[in-house]
Amino acid sequence: GYTASLTGAGDPESVQVQGVSPGVFALLGVSAHAGRTLQPEDRDEHIAVLSHDLWMRKFGGDPGLIGKPIVLSGNATVVLGV
Repeated sequence: GYTASLTGAGDPESVQVQGVSPGVFALLGVSAHAGRTLQPEDRDEHIAVLSHDLWMRKFGGDPGLIGKPIVLSGNATVVLGV
């Protein structure tokens, strides 16, 4: 993993980012609280599944965030799910 800068949502914040394969969610037995998790056809590097904690703390649990971009280290990154 690595640390990225989350900007455009209040004060800038350093967040931990972990690249994972689509199968990790099934392996861990977890599903999305909102939106969806990664699928095998997801090949775009600018997509993300947020932790519930980050979603609540930074975005107030806004379900409207799903499918919208956030800015991680200067890159527009579409939120697939939480």
